[in-house]
Amino acid sequence: MKPTNRKWNQKGFSLVELILTITLMTIGLPAIMHLFAETIMTSAKLVVQPTSADLANELMEEIKSRKFDERTAKTNGNWSTIMGTDSGETTKAQFDDVDDFNGYTQSFSGYTGYSATVSVGYVSSANINSLLTIPGTVPASWTPSYKMITVTISNAALPANYVLKTLVTEVQSL
Repeated sequence: MKPTNRKWNQKGFSLVELILTITLMTIGLPAIMHLFAETIMTSAKLVVQPTSADLANELMEEIKSRKFDERTAKTNGNWSTIMGTDSGETTKAQFDDVDDFNGYTQSFSGYTGYSATVSVGYVSSANINSLLTIPGTVPASWTPSYKMITVTISNAALPANYVLKTLVTEVQSL
């Protein structure tokens, strides 16, 4: 009978190989799972960001389609002194000038989780980044020519709110 070499006839894994494999998988698997989770979150954001931009643009265009103000500076000496809805304006369909949207909030049907808030305020041509404070007693000469409209879209999947700003002005003929 010929002696057999046990080293060459053994099949399977040794205990050391098995422990080494488990250790490597324990270290590597969470890193791979984290990578998959980040990829899923990034792809979700890629869907939410353009939708937010579209919703903000749609609302902004609707606001800009309204006239600059209820009043005309030429005949009344100054513009509205209160930003927000006027008497009798309870729905968006009744808003007839851009400042009626100040403080407006909206959810979007068909777009679960999205909401919009709007703010409108006067700014001067000298500093369009800072809203003007409406004076308590408004002098006849106080006629700011610009209103800043800010539409903010919120969604839990966004890393930060989507903000869209624009300036509108009353174009007056001479």
